[in-house]
Amino acid sequence: LFPALALIIGTLWYDFIESKNEIKDKYMLISSGLLVTMFFIIAYLLMFHFNTLMPRDAKVLNIDNLRIYGAISLALGSLCSFILIYIKRKALAFYSLIAMMVCLTLIAIYGVLPSVNNAAQGHLNKLINVANNYPGGKYTIATYGLVKPSIVFYTKRAIEHVEPNEPGLLEEKLNDPNRIFIITRVRFLDELSKK
Repeated sequence: LFPALALIIGTLWYDFIESKNEIKDKYMLISSGLLVTMFFIIAYLLMFHFNTLMPRDAKVLNIDNLRIYGAISLALGSLCSFILIYIKRKALAFYSLIAMMVCLTLIAIYGVLPSVNNAAQGHLNKLINVANNYPGGKYTIATYGLVKPSIVFYTKRAIEHVEPNEPGLLEEKLNDPNRIFIITRVRFLDELSKK
């Protein structure tokens, strides 16, 4: 889908750049103005209302500077493109949008994604590393009230699963002579610590 869209967008931009049609230029200027407006709204939300818009888990991310850089990239890139279309520098307008997208992509790949991965999987990966490096290899990994297929992927072993409404199965796992690593959500920690 993306390669096809890229070809279509590239063709449209080529037609626009090569065109001497004033009506097409006017439509592109209006479209660019709408794009600037939309990107300024997104930039404003990124700068001042990010925490209210994001889900609870995303609030632990440490991306304050990155969201500011993203907002600035959106605002400047779209504004430059609009101004360049207005003064009939069509090819430069296209290049300014490309520069904006490159900046946003770099911010996402090298800044946001590692933070998201660390917040979503960081503690889990640490526990899995401890379990995988456990001497002797005689241990069980179980999840309690949690289903995460990535645990199976990273540990490369079968995972026992226990639901909170299965106290007998949990007792059986805890009484196993082998070491057990239990992966759960924070809300179940008090319940588990009592057992």
